[in-house]
Amino acid sequence: MAIRRRAPAVIASTALWRCRRTVFWIAPIAGALLGAAVYRAIGGTDR
Repeated sequence: MAIRRRAPAVIASTALWRCRRTVFWIAPIAGALLGAAVYRAIGGTDR
């Protein structure tokens, strides 16, 4: 019974850990793309 009661918490923590790892890989890529878009929007690329 105790194990069954703890199961949701274990599943939630595991899901959080997986999301954290995914964010860890996606964040730098998304940040770079966003930074480049903002840089162009401001007019960083002067021709």
